[in-house]
Amino acid sequence: PDSSSTATAPSSVRFFAYGDTRSRPRVHNELAAEMLSMVKAAPSFGSFALVSGDLVSRGGAENYWYEQFFNPKKAPNLQQLLSQIPFMACMGNHEASVASKVYNFNATLFRQKFPYPYVDPNSFYWSFSYGPNLKFFIIDQVSGFSRSGLHVRELARSAGRGRDDQGSDIAGTSHYQVQRPDHIWGPQPRLLPL
Repeated sequence: PDSSSTATAPSSVRFFAYGDTRSRPRVHNELAAEMLSMVKAAPSFGSFALVSGDLVSRGGAENYWYEQFFNPKKAPNLQQLLSQIPFMACMGNHEASVASKVYNFNATLFRQKFPYPYVDPNSFYWSFSYGPNLKFFIIDQVSGFSRSGLHVRELARSAGRGRDDQGSDIAGTSHYQVQRPDHIWGPQPRLLPL
């Protein structure tokens, strides 16, 4: 299945990339204020925000989404940013958190709040095209990263050439740093060999 969507884009792309804001809505709000200021000064910055996950500390609990992400009192700038630019996020381990060290990797609430064109119902992998020449992969490292999965095969084909099957340049994000083999959730043994 094709999981891409296309947006109109200028010849160059400028976007925001960040993540791991979870239990700090006021800091996230300050960051959103800075991004809004940059968009106002240079509208080309308003392409989209590419977010590497951990938006809340317990994504399996609705109250955490309200308190830490969708709260108009604690994060009014974030709410304004969400209404102005596309928000392209990958799932982090905290989106799957239900309680301390208890996880639901189906992450129902994340899927409801961010209904991206996921490749399959058991994964949070998806991709999108930006204009005619750029494709972004949103890599799911949390819910069951599989070396043989469709998204890994597509990414491996594309990464070897630096382009996807249609000739677009490729980029992407994931929740964990690829170069962090010591992290309990880290993908190093599964991602780097590609």
